[in-house]
Amino acid sequence: MPHTKGKDKIALNSIVLAEMASGKDPQEAIDRVVGLYPDMDAGFLAVSVDGRMGIGNCQSVLTRRDKGMGILNVKSGAAKVATIHNSIFPHGLVSTLANHVAMDTMFHQGIPKQWIIIKSGITLKFGARTQVHIDSSSMVEHIVTSNNTCLNGSWAVGLGDIVEVLSRGVRLGYLGYEPFMTLLNGQIVDIDGYKEIKLPVFAQHPCVEY
Repeated sequence: MPHTKGKDKIALNSIVLAEMASGKDPQEAIDRVVGLYPDMDAGFLAVSVDGRMGIGNCQSVLTRRDKGMGILNVKSGAAKVATIHNSIFPHGLVSTLANHVAMDTMFHQGIPKQWIIIKSGITLKFGARTQVHIDSSSMVEHIVTSNNTCLNGSWAVGLGDIVEVLSRGVRLGYLGYEPFMTLLNGQIVDIDGYKEIKLPVFAQHPCVEY
């Protein structure tokens, strides 16, 4: 209970904020308060205006078997998310799941840049990177795959998680959905069980690197 009052009748979370206001890093501020009040039933998550984070529990909370906490950072440094909890099950997964859901929600691009149409009968070609090439009417002309194994025989495949979409050699964006395709000697038999479907294209890659 971070709003619990300490010996000076000041709420513990207010003490954390006061420590930060004096110049301490959020983690330093939390570490100081949990050190002063180890027996309090309190946990803290603090964020500075410049994006630094701190997280921690008092010693009494650390004895609980249903606690969880964690910080998730994007490799680019563009964002971070933190979660702290107890009494939520499954306690070993909640923090990680909540952080990933929050991060993916923040970076979700919403409306696709455009839609493209893929039909059965298209033949895949081997290349260094997986790419979908479309014409001026957004129809898929051909697909380049870095997996040459599937070009001979009967296969059920996806294109992978990073698929560029190009038109006349210019990258338009990335495929926002991976279709399940059946192939026969490199030629598409069906896509998700259909002979023709529409696929979304996003300007940026839809997956976030952590």
